[in-house]
Amino acid sequence: MKDIITDSLKSLTDLKKWDEIIFKAVCSTTCISAAMVLEAIDDELAKDRDRELRMIGKRPKTIVTKFGSLKINRRMYKDKSGRCRFLLDESIGLIAGSQATAALQTTALKLAAKMPFRQAATVLEETSGGVLSHQMIHRILQLRGQDLDKVENITTKALIENGELPKSKDKKVERLFVEADGTMINLQREIKRKAEVKLFTAHEGWEEIGKNKYKLINKTVLAGLKTADEAWNRFTAQLLTIYHPQVLSHLIIGGDGATWIRSGADLFMDSTYQLDRFHLRRAMLRATGNIGSASKIYSLAAAGEPGAAIALLEDVKKRSPRRAVELKKAANYIRANITGLVDYRLRIRNADEDMRGLGAIESNIDKIIANRMKKRGMAWSYSGAHNMAKVIQMLANKESTISSKVKQMPQTIVKTITRNILKSLKADPSAWLTSRMPALIGPHQSRPWVKHLRDLSQ
Repeated sequence: MKDIITDSLKSLTDLKKWDEIIFKAVCSTTCISAAMVLEAIDDELAKDRDRELRMIGKRPKTIVTKFGSLKINRRMYKDKSGRCRFLLDESIGLIAGSQATAALQTTALKLAAKMPFRQAATVLEETSGGVLSHQMIHRILQLRGQDLDKVENITTKALIENGELPKSKDKKVERLFVEADGTMINLQREIKRKAEVKLFTAHEGWEEIGKNKYKLINKTVLAGLKTADEAWNRFTAQLLTIYHPQVLSHLIIGGDGATWIRSGADLFMDSTYQLDRFHLRRAMLRATGNIGSASKIYSLAAAGEPGAAIALLEDVKKRSPRRAVELKKAANYIRANITGLVDYRLRIRNADEDMRGLGAIESNIDKIIANRMKKRGMAWSYSGAHNMAKVIQMLANKESTISSKVKQMPQTIVKTITRNILKSLKADPSAWLTSRMPALIGPHQSRPWVKHLRDLSQ
């Protein structure tokens, strides 16, 4: 501790480095203390273990935490079946095959879902004691994405093939609003050069959070690169984990007019399809090239007069024959989305005055998907992009990130460990620490790093 204070005082001459020196010293001290505590826990677990577990010996392990890396030696056992076990790993939730703790992996995932992997590794190194390479962060994300996709696939398959409803909260709401959209991303090392990331959002309405500012209530997100049919099936299964099946018969479904979105609306009984106002207006403006004409055509279509809107498009084509192709596409666009032209609030029963127009999907696909996966000239493998989409979905839904299986440690052991350590520290701190740090009494006891350890024991 004396060295920490001395270093901190010396660093006051350079305030730019002051907090870094203190931070590194605190992390270093914590790593030393944590390693000793973990080995003390391993000692107690050895005493309290099932005697059918045969002790093989000790094995080293490096643990990378948010406060730095620490090395420990813990006991390995074999059970009656011959399976190797580490009681310490099981008790504190160390993830098999990974050095990073669950907390550090969670932080790495949050960074990687927002920025390139190399940048995420740099930010992690600058803001925490834990250091992970960009390759390790990439691996953590891919493995988590695969796990999420596997669970999602099992739930969906049970629903579609066997009619087995997933475990659900059975929440009941009067209305559920669903919007879907897709964005194209670049692929690399694949037969196809492009792929569409599909995004679904569902919410229960809007909450005003400021003047003319609203947020979606209880938003649920699903993202991925699966086919339209499979994506809708997965989204259905996801909604059923939250809502009572009856809720899915009262969906308001919005989209930009894409065939896969319109066909999805047919999957749900008594659902109401709504063509997104922004896309309708934009399609008419692109076709006519004139704001005045586009506004008139848009108004007619939105009022439920597709015939009049198409007739007006024909008039424009006579005056501007060079726009014939675009105008024909606009007319077909209106015909294809004829069931979704009129505002849904004019077509449903018991419309609430708090209901707002749809269209939140446009900003959602930009913020949730495009900023990470489409911009900056990025290219992906198909599986890599799908796994990234799954992790982004998980974070958007505020679901648990990395789950570590923790075997509950008996309270008797917890109390014994706490009592013994506190008793030893109170009676003779240096004795307890010396037993954990042979270097204090070894041939290197005069070296600076050993002096630092000795200061800790005092």
